[in-house]
Amino acid sequence: MEFEGVVSLLENIGDADRGTILLLQKRLLHDVLQVQGLDIYDFNSNVNDIKHVLHRKRILLVLDGITKKDQIEYFGAGDREWLQYGSRILITTREEQLLEDLKVDDKYMLPGLGSKESLQLMSRHTFSKDQPKEGYEELSKSLVHYAGGLPMVLERFGSFLSSKKNQWHEILEKLVKDPHLDSIGISLDPFSSLRPSVGPFGGHGGDSFDDQTFSDIRKITIVVGSVIESITIEYDQNGCLVSSPRHGGSWGGQAWAVPLDYPNEYLISVFGYITEDSYQVINSLIFHSNKRSYGPFGNKEGKFFKFPPVDGKIIGFHGSCGFYLDSIGAYFGPVSHPYPFEVIGPFGNGENRWDDGKNTDVRQIVVVSGSAIESINITYEEGRSFGHGASDGGEINTINLDWLTEYLTSVSGYIANDLGSTIIHSLTFQSNKRTYGPFGTETGRKFSFPATGGKIIGFYGSSGSHLQSLGAYFEPISHLYPIKYLGPFGGQGGDPWDDGKFNGVKKIKIMLENVVNCISFEYDACGESIWSSTHGHSGNGDIRVVNLDYPREFLTSVSGYIRPDYPAIQSLTFESNIRRHGPFGKEEGRSFSCSSTCNKIIGFHGRSSVRLDALGVYSEPISDLRFLKSIGPFGGHGGSPWEDGDSTGVREIIVKGGSAIDSITVEYDKNGSVVQGPRHGGDGGHKTLKIKLDYPREYLISFSGYFGDISGYTLVRSLTFRSNEKTFGPIGVEDGKYFSLPSTGRKIVRFHGRSGLYLDSLGAHFELEP
Repeated sequence: MEFEGVVSLLENIGDADRGTILLLQKRLLHDVLQVQGLDIYDFNSNVNDIKHVLHRKRILLVLDGITKKDQIEYFGAGDREWLQYGSRILITTREEQLLEDLKVDDKYMLPGLGSKESLQLMSRHTFSKDQPKEGYEELSKSLVHYAGGLPMVLERFGSFLSSKKNQWHEILEKLVKDPHLDSIGISLDPFSSLRPSVGPFGGHGGDSFDDQTFSDIRKITIVVGSVIESITIEYDQNGCLVSSPRHGGSWGGQAWAVPLDYPNEYLISVFGYITEDSYQVINSLIFHSNKRSYGPFGNKEGKFFKFPPVDGKIIGFHGSCGFYLDSIGAYFGPVSHPYPFEVIGPFGNGENRWDDGKNTDVRQIVVVSGSAIESINITYEEGRSFGHGASDGGEINTINLDWLTEYLTSVSGYIANDLGSTIIHSLTFQSNKRTYGPFGTETGRKFSFPATGGKIIGFYGSSGSHLQSLGAYFEPISHLYPIKYLGPFGGQGGDPWDDGKFNGVKKIKIMLENVVNCISFEYDACGESIWSSTHGHSGNGDIRVVNLDYPREFLTSVSGYIRPDYPAIQSLTFESNIRRHGPFGKEEGRSFSCSSTCNKIIGFHGRSSVRLDALGVYSEPISDLRFLKSIGPFGGHGGSPWEDGDSTGVREIIVKGGSAIDSITVEYDKNGSVVQGPRHGGDGGHKTLKIKLDYPREYLISFSGYFGDISGYTLVRSLTFRSNEKTFGPIGVEDGKYFSLPSTGRKIVRFHGRSGLYLDSLGAHFELEP
């Protein structure tokens, strides 16, 4: 389209002060009127003059770097009626919501730089040349992943790295644990061992405690009598549960739970009251999150205290306790924001909106297309499938992702107007391994999701008789994906060590006294056995050896306890796909658990001195789920643990529930004999699901469900079971966090879990192949 030669580019509007805005207004009038020496002093008069000239001239007006809605008013662009027919306004911004507020006709998102261009740009700001300095090549390739291909981020990240070249290994280690750039503190001091702390507030009695710092807080349990008797905190450390010891005594008070919807919900402050007698203790507590307040717990009497305002979230508690909770304080850390993107799109528009929400994985996509995209069906975690649009005999295209190692990184396509409606005509999906499509016809306006360095975990959009718009939810991932780096758990003493990643673990040697003195591992390195160094001090302790039946048997999780008086590993338990090894040492202090469904441990890292101070793992997806013996349990950590006895199959299941699952009772088969299992849970439940399998022809292969919080307790809320022939359920309320026991093709032979008055969690054991 011709614009009568009138094109005006106004740059960096969002950063401009009032004087610069006046100069930009003058530039616009000069571009349109082609008159030199304009005298411009009055802001509002300029706006009126601009409107009059824009009404008479067709123009392509580029407004660069808009940050607020009212900024386009400075240049007469807020009212379309003032514009000459055929004029175009192009807005550049980093604020996608701003485009929604401005009700733009169309939007285009830049795809970002590729890996080669990203490394080049970052190197310019790190080394003042187009490639990494010798010796920094591999580190640079790993670090550049976390900028997501965004030029502004690459420039800032490169400048940040240029002054910290002796800390790159530490920076990369932090990003592997938490792949958000703000986790390394680009705007903060990233490597100070000190976190901002407040308090403690309260009395001076009792013994001091210090939980240190973690990634998040999952749950707080407060026991209240005449005063606050005790407090226990469940932390999250990069996806693993770490429980504090009980801080305070146990005198029969009432327990209250504060379950946080982490990572979306986090604590920002604590209020309370302190008794005013001679022995001061905490009388009452109120917890404030970014979403709501919890409490008060206890009596609002005495001296009031309040944590002073600190930017960030609470990531750990400290204080003092004895018979009661004497005092309490907290550590604060930065709030991690999804980076560089959390939500992209939607591209297109339509009234019938849908939203699949955020999930864990995208496993399958079915696209039905003709001249346009008729419908799309997305399967996330097993059993969660959503269809959008209407199929009308179009071609069916199925994408099956190898979801343990493959994930979607981007989507592109074409949009066109058809009979007054916007319709998506074509879709192409990009994973970290391959391209799928195009599906449909590539006609109309092209759109493309940018490459963010993350993976797509959910879609949203609108649809009618066709797919009208599409957007996606992203989450950042480690450059090591699908390998996970978990921990280390324990203290900060000693020196760090890292054995690296291998094919598997064959043997473990542990020396025990009051704590774990030392530990060493025998690894499989492409068929060759390699022993690690001894981590810790080998004295005269008790030696324990874990011999794994490798490769048939492999490690799946590690748990243990951390000594409370000086942080060191006091006890370790190893779970394999076949059995449990341990516990080794005293199960006292702060507990931790490091497990990941469908993953195996391929290496260890940690800290050590004269003892084992901390331990963490590398894990990767299990390539063949048939080797798994047990999975789960899924749900909460309340109630008491249980595990049904050895059996060869499941014959019958009775589940009772209402708003949550009250109980489960299983009838097993043991070599042809019927074995009745006990009831796990309470005697409530007004609904009953009875499953009678046509055993042995029919057998159970999988189950799924939801768990969530009711009255402060995390319970299993819904269950659905699958046999090799049919699906049973659901029973209960499908609300909360979805879970799924992946189907291995083998039969479930028994269950395990936790229960009290309700079913707190549920897992299963599979039949192993001979």
